Amino acid sequence: MLAINSADDELNPPETGILDRAIEVVPGACVLLIPASGDTRGHGTVGTAKFWSAELKAFLDTAPMRAPKREP
Repeated sequence: MLAINSADDELNPPETGILDRAIEVVPGACVLLIPASGDTRGHGTVGTAKFWSAELKAFLDTAPMRAPKREP
């Protein structure tokens, strides 16, 4: 699992530590924290792929593949 948040998220501020504690119970999970900048927009930042698309691609490239389900 890849959890994405921005440092200037006003609805889910990273300073609470909630995401960091929750992510510990998911094996192999990691957090991408987008640094605040003049281009970020708080909670809306995660809706803009330019901030996280490269990291998501890298994450998916290393994710294990599942075998397709067989029809009976």
